[in-house]
Amino acid sequence: MSTGLRRSACERVATGGDDFGATDFEIEFVDAAGSRCRGLLAQRWSVAFEELPPIRGFGWSRGQKHFPGWWWSATTDRHVGFESWLERDHAMRLDFDREVTAFSSQPFWLYWQVGARW
Repeated sequence: MSTGLRRSACERVATGGDDFGATDFEIEFVDAAGSRCRGLLAQRWSVAFEELPPIRGFGWSRGQKHFPGWWWSATTDRHVGFESWLERDHAMRLDFDREVTAFSSQPFWLYWQVGARW
């Protein structure tokens, strides 16, 4: 986790356009200080989500039908959580891809509006 004099991810706002319709989406995440942040996706391009804690945890119990666990990533030098073997397989592929510099598990909630409902 980053510490020190860097501004909180909640305070950093990226500049740039909304080329991908990013003004239609909001994201919520937990910054390194543990504060929940929510804002327009278009304003959060500069946030390094791979350095932040997951927005939610996940658990497991005996007898369940999915297979969660932890993948040790050589790319990020830390564990990345997965909730199924499919997610684990994707983490493995990302980890072996030389073009990938970082990835994370559950970095944010994504919100969009349909009518009056989010």
